[in-house]
Amino acid sequence: PVYSLFRSSFGISHFSSSRKRNRAHPFPRSHRSAPTLYLKKDRSRGVDPSGIEPTVEAWNQRINLLIDQHRFNDALEVYYLMKEDFVVQPNEETHKLISPCINFTAKGNSSSINQSLKRKNMKAVDLKNDKSRGLDDIDIVEPFNEKISGLIDQNRYNDAVELFDKMQENLSLTPSEDTYEIFICLFVMARDKEKFMKFYKSMESANVKLTSDTLHSDIIEGIAMEPVDVELLLHEWQNGISSGLKLSKRGYVFLVSVISQRRDLISEHMPKIAEEVFENNFVDSNLYSRMITANAKTGYWERSRDIFQRMNEKGIAPDIDVCNAVLQAYSVVGRWQGCMELFEEMLINGVNPNHTSFIHLLYGLNRANQWEKAVTVLKQSSSYGVKPSSVCYNIAMQVCARAKQGDIVVELMKEMLAQDFELYPSHFAKTIRACDSANMPDVTEKLYQLRDERKQQKRMNKRETDNEKENKNENDDGIHRTHGIG
Repeated sequence: PVYSLFRSSFGISHFSSSRKRNRAHPFPRSHRSAPTLYLKKDRSRGVDPSGIEPTVEAWNQRINLLIDQHRFNDALEVYYLMKEDFVVQPNEETHKLISPCINFTAKGNSSSINQSLKRKNMKAVDLKNDKSRGLDDIDIVEPFNEKISGLIDQNRYNDAVELFDKMQENLSLTPSEDTYEIFICLFVMARDKEKFMKFYKSMESANVKLTSDTLHSDIIEGIAMEPVDVELLLHEWQNGISSGLKLSKRGYVFLVSVISQRRDLISEHMPKIAEEVFENNFVDSNLYSRMITANAKTGYWERSRDIFQRMNEKGIAPDIDVCNAVLQAYSVVGRWQGCMELFEEMLINGVNPNHTSFIHLLYGLNRANQWEKAVTVLKQSSSYGVKPSSVCYNIAMQVCARAKQGDIVVELMKEMLAQDFELYPSHFAKTIRACDSANMPDVTEKLYQLRDERKQQKRMNKRETDNEKENKNENDDGIHRTHGIG
């Protein structure tokens, strides 16, 4: 009866059968653009994780059950408990189960950082789903902060803002730090920079003294939203330090993301940020990889190395993103020994290299003119389950060309074409320039010849394909005429 009413109300004819076919995903594919349709039917009532066995399979089973019961926010709460409390770590199956809930409850949230670091027990805010209906005298009663929170819980966002304005009109009432924290958190989660700045400036003009670490982190996150005011962000961060406030892990991620976009800021502020992060004993490889990458891009490889070493000293196991960031730091300055040592350490610690790992490794060998090792690494990549791309081949060809190893360059070119790789003009041009600089005109001519043969072969293949399509269409027309169709 419930499904029948649902179908008749919203014109959905296949909802029930779709649910039966796919228990893990209760959202019909053709209706995944209407989050409010399902969020109105959210039957969440809170969860007690104490009864869940400490295995990822048991937690995944609980998430699946909650989704089937339309308890979407409860499913999200279990997911964030897994991520933040380190009981068990989510696996690929967990992300597959929970992705529809995240996509629906976070509709309108464009920040990828916010998607991956959502706060526990905090649902995302969609201001388009505002259910305000205006205030009456019953609504305007103390305690105001609790009333404002209640209005927000009911998705009555504009009514909550109106109640705040009435507090400011009443000279006997002054919004407290808690009041501002409610609204700043609301508009940060909604990714609404304009409304966030309105309340931030109002708090500044009211000379509200910050004592809350959470509010300080929310303000950093809000200022980091586009368009970013870098000077204001640094000012707020420095004020927090002088007031003895501590940023959350989430706050540092946004701070690092903004600072890493400018070389001068990386040089001046990144050492201080790294020190604070280690003092707070954060266990988040994403944050460390961001700091390492920022230093690597600007040539501060020693800083990247020091962060990596301090992670090991504190027992923080580096993942593939952290290792790739350190490989990048070494490769930028051509420290190929460091690249090779780290690569061996990754294999010993069970960190499987990926395509990005080999690109950074080959770039480091390229900068150091280690052509023999570059060819060896290229040949061995397949044994680690990584198929070398055209980028990898071109890096190896460039270093071999500079070393005047023309035969190897031609051999690698033939091998690359045999695997049907695309010849990107920019990569090919670099290889040609390397051959010209090494004064190997015969190799250059051979590479052009191989490229032209490849183009001619592709044109012939396309012509054959087109002819097959024409013949098929003619045959179909003949069959239709024979049977009197059309």
